Amino acid sequence: ELLLASGACIIAVEHDPRFIEILKGELASDYKNLTLVQSDILKVNLSKFASGKQKLKIVGNIPYYITSAIILYLIGNRKFVDSAYLTVQREIADRIFAQPATKAYGRLSLLVRFYCDVRRVFEISRNCFSPKPKVDSTVMELVFRQKLPSEIDETVLFALIKHGFGKRRKNILNALAEGFSNEPGTRKMTKDDLRIFLSAAGIDEKIRAEELMLKDFIRLAESFSKKK
Repeated sequence: ELLLASGACIIAVEHDPRFIEILKGELASDYKNLTLVQSDILKVNLSKFASGKQKLKIVGNIPYYITSAIILYLIGNRKFVDSAYLTVQREIADRIFAQPATKAYGRLSLLVRFYCDVRRVFEISRNCFSPKPKVDSTVMELVFRQKLPSEIDETVLFALIKHGFGKRRKNILNALAEGFSNEPGTRKMTKDDLRIFLSAAGIDEKIRAEELMLKDFIRLAESFSKKK
């Protein structure tokens, strides 16, 4: 309601038809700048709502159990989205902001940093809700980059991050070797092949993925691209 009162054009996506009826009754007659869409957000075609150079701003207290899926969905639709303001479970925010060599650091940390400038806006205690949930929450701002940090093959970068963290207890060489050997549709690579790529990127084959920074994975992806 506060967003509507600001005069912004609001497209409200709600999955539950009961809440659609409530929103119609409480808001639709007072605000002509409201469009209600009954749908699963992950199935919405955002290109329908972005007009020309006018990109969307996404605002939501999103379902916590699909937080990662929603963030990846927004990354995939980033040409239509300027920024997102999301309330998420604090543990998810901790994963996104985690530093290398910590338990929380992983795929989500790296992918969000590659595509977004992200910051914590504020924290919300579980005591602010009724009924009280079992977790605290964080509001995050994600501003999608117009220019990515590197022009590397994103598919290669995704695969390296995925396989590197697929077996967290293994060193980067063994994790990648196992990951690529089980990846359908990709050429098989021996450990000797991978040693060449790791050496070209200046990465010690004995360290684990959780010790590598985003720039390390970018260098590794660049070495893969050069050796194709």
